[in-house]
Amino acid sequence: MSVDERLNRMQIQLPEPANPVGLYKPSIIINKTLHISGQIPIVNGELKYSGKVGFDISLDEVGNAIEVSVLNAIAIAKFTLDGDLERITGVPRLRVYINSIDTFTDHATAANTASQLLLDIFGDIGIHSRSAVGVSSLPLNAPVEVELDFAINS
Repeated sequence: MSVDERLNRMQIQLPEPANPVGLYKPSIIINKTLHISGQIPIVNGELKYSGKVGFDISLDEVGNAIEVSVLNAIAIAKFTLDGDLERITGVPRLRVYINSIDTFTDHATAANTASQLLLDIFGDIGIHSRSAVGVSSLPLNAPVEVELDFAINS
């Protein structure tokens, strides 16, 4: 089953790629790896979730914020690959940064949302290595930021 077929089956429509909020490119291809810049939960140009996890935002809400961020990253990949997500041959690396209070320790649980979504969308090629890191702040007071690397064919 193709990636687009999985997205349709899941009733997911990828968003329009968000514009960068700084001086960087949303994606770059180096040596058959598509690097996606960190994505935060922006929907229609607005930050949908904000605040510190464990204080302003619950674990359930952080899962939703991570999902939005992953879909934003996939949307950028689709745009960069001229609409052809079938060029993706693997997901070598996922990084999830969580703007959390000092005592928050459920990083892995929160990041599982991103991991499961990648497996659901890409199937076996969505298996990845991962980091889940707590940080003291993120751009625009976002609760999460997600970075993805995709292996691609030429």
